[in-house]
Amino acid sequence: RQRKVQVFALVTVLTMAYRSGTTRTIAAMRETYEKLTNTPLTRNAFYKRFTKALAGLLRRLVLRVLEQEATGGRGIAGGVLSQFRDLVIVDSTVLRLKDRLSKTFSACWTSHTKAAAKLHMVYGVGSARLSQVKLTAERVSDQTPWRKIGDWVRGSLVAFDLGYCNYQLFDRIEQHGGWFVTRLKRNVHATIVSENRPCRDASRTMLGKRLKEVLPGLRRGVLDVIVEVTFRHRAYLGRRRYAKRTFRVVAVRNPKTRGYHTYLTNVPASVLTATEVAQTYGLRWQVELLFKGLKHHGRLDQLPSGKQEVVECFIWASVLAQLLSEALYRRVRAETSPHRHTPLLRWAAVLSRFSFDLLRLALKPHQTEERILFKWLLRAAVDPNVNRPDRAGAGLLRL
Repeated sequence: RQRKVQVFALVTVLTMAYRSGTTRTIAAMRETYEKLTNTPLTRNAFYKRFTKALAGLLRRLVLRVLEQEATGGRGIAGGVLSQFRDLVIVDSTVLRLKDRLSKTFSACWTSHTKAAAKLHMVYGVGSARLSQVKLTAERVSDQTPWRKIGDWVRGSLVAFDLGYCNYQLFDRIEQHGGWFVTRLKRNVHATIVSENRPCRDASRTMLGKRLKEVLPGLRRGVLDVIVEVTFRHRAYLGRRRYAKRTFRVVAVRNPKTRGYHTYLTNVPASVLTATEVAQTYGLRWQVELLFKGLKHHGRLDQLPSGKQEVVECFIWASVLAQLLSEALYRRVRAETSPHRHTPLLRWAAVLSRFSFDLLRLALKPHQTEERILFKWLLRAAVDPNVNRPDRAGAGLLRL
């Protein structure tokens, strides 16, 4: 019901107000709400709005925005990775909570942290868009939310870290028409069945050998082979069945450490070379920059409450703020020359500086001020270093 507290203004303040301050507190949000709406509220009247209903509303808003954005086009316009619909990164981040929430959000390391939540995200590097978000306790495995793979992987290249190394997961991605790349553990049971880059010396063939037997004595700069793995499916009606699949393994030697970075993928050598596979996996770092921006500038890790409904309100408000940030980011990127770069962390910092102005215009729209503010955002977000050599993905994708 619409009463003294305006629902739209309340959701907008929860979503954007905390970015402009140094801390994230309910008291600061109440002050911002009163200032922008010119509506004095008692402390109790504002605090009572943080209910399960409000947390459910924020979650539904997030899911609605994700559903609307799911119809977006291709995220990669050119470059080597343009053969894929998008480069998608799956990862999660941990949020420490008050101990009283240990029953709902159980932590893994209970010796120093009793309660913690885990936010699972699927982020498209090319499209600069979140496509999947799930909230669980920290004790839930990284792989559990993705036991059911949908059509969102079709045509995309999905990147994982070692925590997601599971042959059943990779098999499901293949069945849905997707591609994947991940780091590989060195002690895996995989048999080499063919070589994409055979050695000139025929006596040094690796066919039929175990991968873990070959890697310790490897002296090549690059190893590119096809391996066969055997894995078990989950039990169904008390029975388990085994399956065999062939995947591609790429090992690239690091000249500094003289060790090998090993990757597992189903992308054929005709699409990506061994070096390009390693460079593509390096783009997985973009999701770490996303998490850093969410926590440092978006205050995602500031959850100053021991009530579940308040914590969930804060978390879903942060995700909703990220979705709004991405919409603005894509608009800025569309107005920027393809030869200029807008780093994610730089954009998060710029948005924090202008968040109060954005909040004010959201509640009191003014077209002239909106155009002026967008020009300032466009000017501040673009990296001034035109010839920066370490630009992320410069040789692999053009956005």
